[in-house]
Amino acid sequence: MEIAFPDFETNVETIVLPAGRPGFTVQGDDIDKTPAGWTFHRAARIDNGVFTMEASRRSMVSEVSAADNLAAV
Repeated sequence: MEIAFPDFETNVETIVLPAGRPGFTVQGDDIDKTPAGWTFHRAARIDNGVFTMEASRRSMVSEVSAADNLAAV
């Protein structure tokens, strides 16, 4: 399977949460995985009433074998 290489994308989302409204939480774990020629990263947090989520993906190779591709799903 061919992969666009080099390829990199990153996104950052920042949301100021309503003041005086307790109970905001982040659900789900951060992600740092490298399946089938790609690296995926995601981190989310709440600091001082501001939610921030960072996510990125990066291709690591230009081609992945069918076996490696199937193993990743």
